[in-house]
Amino acid sequence: MQINSVKFISPAFLLALLSILPHGLTYQPHENDSVSLTLINEFPSADHDIFIGYINSMSLDESNNIYITDWRSSTIHVFNAKGESTKSVHKPGRGPGEFFYPTFSIAQNNNLYINDTGNRRLVITDLDGIEVNTFLFDLHAPASFAIADDKLFILPDYGRIPSSEIPELSLVHVYDLSGNRIGEFGELPLFVDNMIPLAGRAIIKPSDDHLYILFTYYPLMQVYSMEGDLQSEYRFDKMGYEALIPGNYKSRSFSAQGANVRFLFKGLEVNDYGIFILHHHDPVKIVHFDKQFNYIQTFRSPSDIRIDYVFDMSVVNNQNEEGAENFRFYIANSLEDEYKVSVFEADSVKF
Repeated sequence: MQINSVKFISPAFLLALLSILPHGLTYQPHENDSVSLTLINEFPSADHDIFIGYINSMSLDESNNIYITDWRSSTIHVFNAKGESTKSVHKPGRGPGEFFYPTFSIAQNNNLYINDTGNRRLVITDLDGIEVNTFLFDLHAPASFAIADDKLFILPDYGRIPSSEIPELSLVHVYDLSGNRIGEFGELPLFVDNMIPLAGRAIIKPSDDHLYILFTYYPLMQVYSMEGDLQSEYRFDKMGYEALIPGNYKSRSFSAQGANVRFLFKGLEVNDYGIFILHHHDPVKIVHFDKQFNYIQTFRSPSDIRIDYVFDMSVVNNQNEEGAENFRFYIANSLEDEYKVSVFEADSVKF
């Protein structure tokens, strides 16, 4: 698979363009552009008698059931749309359908796809935890993966690698759902550091026959076709990360110095209503773009909502009690070592 080249826009041309265009990528958000989020639910509640050791990831199925990947207890906790616990898939081990220290899971096509990090393999079960298939990875374990067109698109967790090895490595590896390797594509971004920290540093999401890849430590997003062609690439404006600027990563370099202090981004959702990016921020901050990468709005939780860390996000279109459309945000988070999902709704939404 080949990557299409992306033409570099000169700084002078870009500055001239930004000076004359009043909207789109030039839009500068203000505080009054923020949409307030209202907290409507949190779970598990104290009366659930459910303990979550550590949230690595969260996904929703077609019925908005919530699947929480608990790395510490090797468990997938399942809640319904109301936040009521319905079951847990807890099968620690190395046998068929078992898993150790899962770091990522997706509920899709009536199956659970579990990144069995402790055993370096993918475990596929039905929604009740009964094994469908298991296969070993012939490369580094995934940092993230997505399922589309009956294919598994994996971003390998390369850990810390010498920069001399970067040209030999591909960004995305492709498998069928039986574990057969199909191909690979994409180049790792060229950072200036001798050692490149990539472990768990990118998120991949499919939408409209495209793959959206967000680098969580660096202000960079790429969009590929399902065939592996690089369609577009954007870097984030450093001031609030609320503007996206087209570019080519080969014309720049990013420094990883200080990157281990905190993540820039913790969640990505791409759906019919655009691109939603969850920032590592207190209070909750979600920036919304359309699929042409024009800024739309920023969602923020009230300042009196206490959250220490955020881990993942899912976004669904919703109707409130008056029948008006808005968004519902499921945010996996923690406060003082208590792990939970907080559910927010937007008070108003620009569509």
